[in-house]
Amino acid sequence: MNDLPTLPLSAELLQAYLRVSEGILSSPAPQEKTNAGLSNDHQYARALQGLQLVAQYHQTAMMQTLASWRHNLLEAMNTSRPRDAAIKRAVLELLFLPPAMMLLSELVSPSAPAVVEGKDAAGASTAGPARGGSGRRPPLEPQHRQFCELVQQVCFHWLLAADEKLPSESMPGIRHCLLTTVTEAIGALSRVSLTMVGNPFLKHLGERVAPRRDSAGSKTNQDLMRAQILRLCSGMRLVQLTMDSDEGVREAVSWLRRAHPLSHTTTQRKSQVHHALAEMMSNILWPLVRSELPLSCPHISHDVLDEWFALIMQLKKDIWSWTQKHDKHTKDGWTLNTILVCLLDNDQYPVNVDNTVDFFIRQLKIKELRGLVMRCLIQLIISYLVRYGKGGIVRPLLNKWLDHVVKPLLTTAKKGGFGISELLEMTAPIAELAPEYAVGTIILDLLASQVPDCTLASLRALYGMVTTVPPQLTPLFARA
Repeated sequence: MNDLPTLPLSAELLQAYLRVSEGILSSPAPQEKTNAGLSNDHQYARALQGLQLVAQYHQTAMMQTLASWRHNLLEAMNTSRPRDAAIKRAVLELLFLPPAMMLLSELVSPSAPAVVEGKDAAGASTAGPARGGSGRRPPLEPQHRQFCELVQQVCFHWLLAADEKLPSESMPGIRHCLLTTVTEAIGALSRVSLTMVGNPFLKHLGERVAPRRDSAGSKTNQDLMRAQILRLCSGMRLVQLTMDSDEGVREAVSWLRRAHPLSHTTTQRKSQVHHALAEMMSNILWPLVRSELPLSCPHISHDVLDEWFALIMQLKKDIWSWTQKHDKHTKDGWTLNTILVCLLDNDQYPVNVDNTVDFFIRQLKIKELRGLVMRCLIQLIISYLVRYGKGGIVRPLLNKWLDHVVKPLLTTAKKGGFGISELLEMTAPIAELAPEYAVGTIILDLLASQVPDCTLASLRALYGMVTTVPPQLTPLFARA
């Protein structure tokens, strides 16, 4: 691959970004720009956009330049004032990670080579929550792996060091910006290699769940350990599981088995850690429901699918049993259990989804749990429409099942049981996946309600649909 000095346009685009970034770093209060959002700085936004071309065609040279630039600035930083040094380094990472994520995205782009039966072929589209093509990617080139490892080290360093270097009391803005960016970078890195983020996560988790005393026998700071565990779990919530090959599914099975929420128990406040792990797993697994993976990928062998579905069923049984033990597990337990039901195989799915729907409908009478129950029922509706909405079952049977779930929600809504945000949360996904049913059954019913929130939510939902309606559905809104 050509070096940047021989590519004047690419070199100028990259140098323009570095100049703008150094200008931000050298300003008297660089954190103010990050707190306000770097995207609001038009000069920075243009410079970052210009890097897209470089990232697409000259990954290796751009990786080397970015890594060297970051290293040199870190070496030159004045550490005599720890607070200022911490802010400068945080801003530097906020300027380093966005172009790094561009590069990570290019490593899994459709144009990147894949291996299919020993031949080079185009990879599958990366749009959506996971790759779902037929190929498996070859090993990373050494320079690319080295850069990915650098990104990994940066991300996990800040997940663990945020309390020490960016206290929430004195630096909440830049702390939030950096942890948000780190979480996005971990998600991008997981698409390149799950083990590259999964293994360090489990290592750091294990060290904090069962910490060893130091050589002096000092007592472990349990509060600090627990806070780091919670940040680790939050930082992993955008991890994407790759479902485009047997190898990818096996890797996901192995990692999920080791990350089982109930396998990591601290000596104090163990439920807090279990809840964080359950929430993390819910965030990671939910995109698979929307994309119907791995079921929608025809290239996964039956043996690997059996292994995947066996794990999902075991997780479901474990989480449901845990949820039943104490009311404090309800929020995270019900949510994860619902998502696991959505991921069951075609044999187990119908009876489990119906039983889960009936269970949640009975819980609607509990006022404090209605919002949670509604969200779980909507997740079940989404999974049902994803599986069967495109011809899996005949339309009358589909509508009958939808009525069974939706009518109790509408009854509760028209009694004032849901707020406006919850009503919008209920109508939006159904309007996206089953617009005719949403208009004919949900929106018209809510419009006729005497509850102001129902009327307002239905009008907002209808407006959202009209502004994005495909031409073939225009007559539907004329009738409505």
